[in-house]
Amino acid sequence: MSADLEYRLYAFTRDVLEWRGGAVDWPEDNPTGEAILPPDVARMLGTSELATLAHAPREGCLSPNLTTNFIERAGALFEGRPTVGHFQIPSLYLKKSPIPPLIDRVFTWHHVQVRLLQTGSAEAEYHSWFFQAAVHADDPWEDVLPVTLNAETQTFLPMPDLVYREDLQPAESSDSAPPDTYQTAAGQAAKLMGARSNEFVQRVQGRLAREQRRIRDYYGTLLRQTKARMQKSKTDKDIEKQKDLAQAIELELRRKLLELDQQYDLHGELQPILLARISMPTLFADYSIVRRKARRTLRIFWNPILKAIEPLGCHLCGESVFSVHFLDDALAPTCGDCLNSRT
Repeated sequence: MSADLEYRLYAFTRDVLEWRGGAVDWPEDNPTGEAILPPDVARMLGTSELATLAHAPREGCLSPNLTTNFIERAGALFEGRPTVGHFQIPSLYLKKSPIPPLIDRVFTWHHVQVRLLQTGSAEAEYHSWFFQAAVHADDPWEDVLPVTLNAETQTFLPMPDLVYREDLQPAESSDSAPPDTYQTAAGQAAKLMGARSNEFVQRVQGRLAREQRRIRDYYGTLLRQTKARMQKSKTDKDIEKQKDLAQAIELELRRKLLELDQQYDLHGELQPILLARISMPTLFADYSIVRRKARRTLRIFWNPILKAIEPLGCHLCGESVFSVHFLDDALAPTCGDCLNSRT
């Protein structure tokens, strides 16, 4: 298990146990720690109220490790509880120079009229989704995948995990429904799962190819021997016997190959486990976009954590867009690939 994944599981464990009322004493650089847990939390985790925590799997310990069932056991802590958390980063440095020149340098607009309306600073909401990902074959691959979006623009941003920032503070929950970012986040998580599990998938497919080759070689040898005996047969009875044997070998070969396909069948699962709604100060610029008789206003953000202009998100595939097309009069930002696939 990588050091990065080990730290993320460590931080997840610490935060979840403290969220459910536990007291955790586990220094970051120690292999083990301790937690005092409320009785109901200890019961759901199947451990004592004074629990030992450890990175490596150890008997009698809570081990946040993908080789254990800790993630499944921790899932019980979310049952009957809100899976949405509300947070804020109250103060961040905002650059003093105007951002429209930066926007002009990074954005290209196609077949529309663009006019700057206003600039300013404002609170923006970001959605940090956490997905439990798994790819199952003869043995599983698992990970926890964070995906952060600008809730207004639906743009995926390569930001560090905001929930681990020291300046993150709880915020009062809003009565308003959050923007629906789940589909975009799930699409990005699926791409991330494909990239992170690629090495695992290649290993599984390599094992499958080797097993298929071994079985084909073995039964191929049997078939060649059977056909050789058939050619030497002196009676019709012997020939029929060898034909029946060859047919049985071919059927057994197909059965063995089918068993291998089932054994090494790859199927993935992606399950959302947490949404953190995080507000933070940003800079913005509003632009009027006009195409034929259609008109709308687009807001573009300067991100104080990335210290860069945020792209827009393609409304079809979710990819980041700086070279912006518009598919129709709805004036929804579209990337070039999606535009070409629709026209």
